Amino acid sequence: MKHDYDVIIIGAGGAGMAAAIYTGRYELKTVVFTKDIGGQAATTESIENYPGIEKIGGIEIMQNFHKHAEKSGAEFKFETVTKIEHLGEGKGFKITTEAEEYTSEVLIVAAGMKHRKLGVPGEDTFEGKGVAYCATCDAPLFKDKVTAVVGGGNSALEAAEFLSRVATKVYGIVRDGDYTGEAKLLDTVKNHEKIEIIYESDTVEIKGDKFVEGIVIKNKAGEQKEIPIQGVFVEIGWQADTEWLGDLVERNKWGEIIVTEKTETKTPGLYAAGDITNIFTKQLVASAGQGCLAALRAIQYIREGK
Repeated sequence: MKHDYDVIIIGAGGAGMAAAIYTGRYELKTVVFTKDIGGQAATTESIENYPGIEKIGGIEIMQNFHKHAEKSGAEFKFETVTKIEHLGEGKGFKITTEAEEYTSEVLIVAAGMKHRKLGVPGEDTFEGKGVAYCATCDAPLFKDKVTAVVGGGNSALEAAEFLSRVATKVYGIVRDGDYTGEAKLLDTVKNHEKIEIIYESDTVEIKGDKFVEGIVIKNKAGEQKEIPIQGVFVEIGWQADTEWLGDLVERNKWGEIIVTEKTETKTPGLYAAGDITNIFTKQLVASAGQGCLAALRAIQYIREGK
């Protein structure tokens, strides 16, 4: 059976693009389907733990990945995959996007994770209208405005510090009694004159008219208070989004795809890599390495099939 591509990769984060570099270099016809370039790494202002690079912006290193993958021969299509079908043992896969259908001999899923939402009234209504999930991407839109960052981890700390450079004031809304994160960053946030931290409080509603105008928080005693703001950044972590893969893969209790040490899933010819899997750590270097493994295993599978 002749396929449109040798390899289809879903996701253009570190894992997906690392895989594309390898399959492209082996002269396999490769396409990457994605909504954007860079995934979670592109939302990080600065990366200082990638071997061989002391410090680099998240967007910059992901752009370098992209250029490298294209130079290796990979094609990129900005289409959302809505359905995957396994055509049978040794027959490959068919994917459906909002545009059309494509087939390939092997498939690598490296779709990363999606932002975890608060699930409160007003969040979906004002998404893109004052509700944001990426300070690195959207902070410049809130220059000279009052903002809030909801979350208690390192990403929330990073967002608060980044926003403090452009906003007039930043509220840190922390559900627990303190942040958990890097000591140096924690110290910076706690001692910043523009940042006011409110502990032991839940965000229960986001209010506004055409755009965000305030958030309602509730403390442990049940007392509610509305804070006037123009922007709220939700930084409460990420979650695996794998239901769209149906029964082609096995999942753990967090929804992550369970893979072998060779990135194999339960379906022959279907591999998974990066943060969407049960990989031990969610780090760019680990995701890129796992993407490399997935590509090499896919190359071996195709060679054996031929």
